[in-house]
Amino acid sequence: TPATLLVVDHAGEAFATDVLRDVVRRAPGSRWLVGGPERLGVVAEVGYVVEALGDHDTGARLFDQAAAAVDPSYDTCTGSEAQAIAAELNGNPLAIEIAAACMTALRPLALFDRLAAGRGPALRVLEVALSMRSAAEIAVLSSLVVFQGAFTEAAAVHVSHATPEVLRRLHLSGLVQAFQPLDAPGVLLSRLHPRVRDALSELSPPEPDVYLRLAEWLTARFDEWGELLWTQRAESVYARMALERETLMAAIAHMQERPRLAAAELNLLAPLLEGAVRLAIWRGSVGPLLDPLERALQAVGMCLDADPIVAVRLFRTRGMAREHLGEFEAALADLERAESLSERWAQPAEVARARFHVGRVQHAASRYDLALTELRGALDGFEEVGLAFQSAEARAELARTALMVGDLAQAAVEIDTAERDAESAAPWLIGTIEEIRALVLRRSGEHDAARQAYDAALAVWTRIGRCDQAALTRLQLALLLQGLGSLELAAELLTEAEGVARRWGDSPRRGVVLTQLGLAQMEQGERDQAHRTFIQAVSACRAGGDRAGQGAAKGFMGLLHHLAGRLDEA
Repeated sequence: TPATLLVVDHAGEAFATDVLRDVVRRAPGSRWLVGGPERLGVVAEVGYVVEALGDHDTGARLFDQAAAAVDPSYDTCTGSEAQAIAAELNGNPLAIEIAAACMTALRPLALFDRLAAGRGPALRVLEVALSMRSAAEIAVLSSLVVFQGAFTEAAAVHVSHATPEVLRRLHLSGLVQAFQPLDAPGVLLSRLHPRVRDALSELSPPEPDVYLRLAEWLTARFDEWGELLWTQRAESVYARMALERETLMAAIAHMQERPRLAAAELNLLAPLLEGAVRLAIWRGSVGPLLDPLERALQAVGMCLDADPIVAVRLFRTRGMAREHLGEFEAALADLERAESLSERWAQPAEVARARFHVGRVQHAASRYDLALTELRGALDGFEEVGLAFQSAEARAELARTALMVGDLAQAAVEIDTAERDAESAAPWLIGTIEEIRALVLRRSGEHDAARQAYDAALAVWTRIGRCDQAALTRLQLALLLQGLGSLELAAELLTEAEGVARRWGDSPRRGVVLTQLGLAQMEQGERDQAHRTFIQAVSACRAGGDRAGQGAAKGFMGLLHHLAGRLDEA
């Protein structure tokens, strides 16, 4: 529902990339007030630096409110006492709130005396707050520093050995803040404010074994989520993983600072790197992860007692990353290495997974016969070990590849079987199957049935919030409708797809959509509008580095000039 104003606090880069665009699509008329440590870096953003509270009366009111929230029996300070404390802290709102939590044990003048000496306001108030915490609470806070972002209570208990009661007291103190994320409804998370975490890192850095417990916790979670992704590809799983992205990358970097990794540490590192690559493929940049993967593989080679399955996972993970980057030959080398190691160590599920990715890479490289061979082998492997979801996905890829070699009958058989196998699968796979079915029907000349399949796929993408996939489906459906002469409806779909590509900053796709929209407008006789659209298409293709698309759009502009008799301009 469109909203006038939406307010979000504690937002960072992940919010901008993973949440904001999708919600803006759902509420296009909304305006946002977003609080966080940095600008989001999005188009049309207007930034305001929140200064310290210059009015000491305002600081005093904030102090009283915060103290009463921690201790309902708190008696309001005299105006001069609260103003003095706010002034001593230079009007820093975070410092005022944490200082107020100390009023459960200190009188105002005693608190002021402790704040009156020392370093900057944030460090001073933190030193005072820590001096009032028990040794157990300080140990917990020191351990929580390893979380770069949010964490659950279960994660805090595992990493810091905290009890729920200790965590409750830290929440009341203001040193740990609780919140519910927009992109993971029902999940209650906590976090240290970034400034508190930085100050704690200086005052009370974590012990080395805390990082090991963090790696154990993350590995267990990402192994669990990784298995869910093999069977579901659910957006909710990716969203939950994304909440750990900052801590995940920090844990990987910390582990790789060591000169040599033991076998047990490599067992922890491999799932973390696989999770990071999956997240980057979903939404992010894969390129920066190639170097950590190379260093991890080198560490495996130097470790005599390393588990061979770790090498399998790392080669497969790097192959997936290179496949996403379009480095097909390098991806094949990694994936075939993962396949051969899996065969040597009798891991049929890993063999099938590697062959599936090899088949996808061969398809992307237009080697369709080789792709068919690998995908059939992957399908046999998945069926042998009873992985129904992967079997359905392999059949869908087989159908897509059979289309490319003109075998419509085989494509139809595979997609029908895939649909039966995927009856209880995740919506992501069902949407993919409907899209491939539409292609099969379209090639077979069954245009009405193809349109129904596209509509079914579009309904799936819309329901699960995959606006990127929905835009692709709209483009394909628009091409079908153009061929059938439904130009007005095709133009509407292309306009919607262009809007999504523009909001997501996908210039190459936007250029393709705009070119197709210009053609639809030409066919409708709207030559002036088509000319403006082709100009936009040229600009989008240039921004996305698509020289072929840029040339095509310019060619159609020339055709328009020719039709209008402007031969020199043509």
